[in-house]
Amino acid sequence: MALWITCASFRTTKGPKYLVSETNLLLDTALSLQPRSSGGAGKSWGETLEELAVDISSRVPAEFDIEKALIMFPVRYDESMNTVLTQELMRFNRLIEMVSTTLKDVQKAIKGLVVMSAELEEMGNSMVIGKVPTLWSKVAYPSLKPLG
Repeated sequence: MALWITCASFRTTKGPKYLVSETNLLLDTALSLQPRSSGGAGKSWGETLEELAVDISSRVPAEFDIEKALIMFPVRYDESMNTVLTQELMRFNRLIEMVSTTLKDVQKAIKGLVVMSAELEEMGNSMVIGKVPTLWSKVAYPSLKPLG
């Protein structure tokens, strides 16, 4: 009974948005506490990240040809969706470029060819626990789906 009273009073004073953000913070903290390396035959953090980076890199499509799209779908007054199409293709190209360059950078950092910056490490931590990296979400479409 005490738990219900506590939860009910907490709900009325803080609100559902606060509860959701606190729950997400708790789960993010729990996921971040996972060990980076495992004993025995398990994969290390670097091996797992490199495997993920190679897998995702192989599935990233090539950038769209905007000039070809403008020829096939010219921007005209009577075809307003053509404008939306070209704008969305440009936005999608930015996303593809960001994903491709950051995946190449993280692979180089794992091999020791470039310095593992804080952004790349945060990206790697997110990828290993199955979250979409913040670097990608800044240019991506809003989504609640996990990385996998």
